[in-house]
Amino acid sequence: MSWRLAKSLIKLREQINAAYPSRDKTSDGTIGDTAHRNRKSDHNPNDKGVVCAIDIDEDLRGNRTLEQVITAIRASRDKRVKYIIYEGRITEPGSDLQRWKKYTGANPHSHHAHISVNSDPRLYDDARDWSLDGTAQQLPAATQSSLPVLRRGDKGAAVKALQVNLIARHYQLKADGDFGPATERAVRSFQTVRGLTADGIVGQATREALGI
Repeated sequence: MSWRLAKSLIKLREQINAAYPSRDKTSDGTIGDTAHRNRKSDHNPNDKGVVCAIDIDEDLRGNRTLEQVITAIRASRDKRVKYIIYEGRITEPGSDLQRWKKYTGANPHSHHAHISVNSDPRLYDDARDWSLDGTAQQLPAATQSSLPVLRRGDKGAAVKALQVNLIARHYQLKADGDFGPATERAVRSFQTVRGLTADGIVGQATREALGI
């Protein structure tokens, strides 16, 4: 099938290439290989044919390391980022990119960093410049206000993205795009754990805690 890379990731790659023109690209990656296609992965095109992940080789051949660049992206708290994997670690979902946990996948990502962006098209195709110096990034107010409040009875891609996020946190439900009782229970449980109002409604505060 035809595919394209998310515009946000095209911009990130362009910025890194411009900053480190001599960098090694051997371990760079976009669309997944056969092994990726046989499992769920952001390297596989979504239902719109968009790949929402890239790999960046760790050898920048510049005055900064990839670890420093990744630290800057994490410090920026960019809402476009879904998660980052590097050196056997993965950013913890809902931690605002500030916490690492051990990554248990087969590939420890020791030679490159994996960066996935969020499934909302308004985020993954947001081609604003990335902050590679750690300056906090904020979505434009118009974009923030346009993100839908999700509640029981809602259906669609935004609900499915929510469910996928909750499943990654070990909540037992199906990613069927239908905000039913099980999804509401999972949201209430998550809100309780995070000290939020446990109303089962995914508004701005809950979205920020979930990182979506």
